[in-house]
Formats: sequence, C-alpha cells, structure tokens
Amino acid sequence: MKDLDKLNAAAEEFYPEILSYCRGRVPPEDAGDIAQDVFAAFTSAWLKKPIEYPRQWLYKAAKDRIADYYRLKKRQSRVIAGSLDEKTPSGGDEPDDDGTGPVYEISVGMDDAASPEDIERLARAILSALDADERRLYDLRFDQGLTYSEISAREGITLSAVRHRLGKIKNKLRPLIKKAADDGRI
Repeated sequence: MKDLDKLNAAAEEFYPEILSYCRGRVPPEDAGDIAQDVFAAFTSAWLKKPIEYPRQWLYKAAKDRIADYYRLKKRQSRVIAGSLDEKTPSGGDEPDDDGTGPVYEISVGMDDAASPEDIERLARAILSALDADERRLYDLRFDQGLTYSEISAREGITLSAVRHRLGKIKNKLRPLIKKAADDGRI
C-alpha cells in the first residue's frame, strides 16, 4: 500500500473517533474545527515522514489542540477596560493609525462601561512599547493563539528562543498594564 493510501485509510478510520473525542471536551460548534486542525497537522506531519502509530499521534494532537483552545478562551475572557485620558507613549493624541501595525481585540464583559474605542486606544498604547519583532511574536502567541512549538516552526527559531523572547515581552508589558490598573484605566 502506498504511503498516501495509508494516510487516507488512517484518516477515514480515525476521523470519527477523534471528532467524538473532541465533541466530548469542547462545545459542539468548535469540535469539528479542532478535529479538522488535528487532521491537517496529521497530514502535514505524515507527508514529511509516515507516522508509525497514527491513533496515538492523533489523540495527543487532539489533546494539545483542546488545551490550546481553552488557553485561548481563557485569554479572550480577560477584561481590559478603561479610558485613555493622557497622551500615548509616542507623544501624540492617538496611537498611529496608519494601518501598518496589527489591531488587537480585547473582549469586554457586559458590565464594563468603557467603549470599544477606549479599550482599543488603551491596548494600542500599551502595545506601542513593543518593537515590530516583539509585536509579531505577541500577535502569534496571544492574538492568534499559536503554541510555542508552532511559533518556533513558523519563525524558524528554537523553542528556547521563543520562550525567552515571549518572557521578555511579558516582562516589558507587565509594568505598563500595572500602571494602567493603578491609574484606574483597567
């Protein structure tokens, strides 16, 4: 049997099982997407080198994707609210709005009084402390929800470098967020 035939056979055999596994652990509307991501990664990995134990690989990948799903949900549920009453760190009245930098969405609870515009200005002001490379890594990890391994592969840097750089980013942003909280903007 050719490798591609084995890949197709494994996908047909295990897809219902992995989909059921996902449905038991995440909301039904998201289970199909996670299972599809697992099989996309499986296909990509298989094409590089056939996988000896596909069931084990698929369950581990599904478990990892589900954990990533909940980490992302947890991050998205954090609330950053407040208004930006002073000038941004760049010295202007508004953060640069030339479309060159990424826009970061921050979810807000129903009880928050801040407008989406206030929240966006605050987030941009805090994130303006990052240089372009830091913003890209921040976006990959916290906005797109990629794992450290996925960032490592995408950026072509070691896993250790990803950990180190993201740690530096967190350390850089932490005092800015604390100041915004102390000032009553969050």
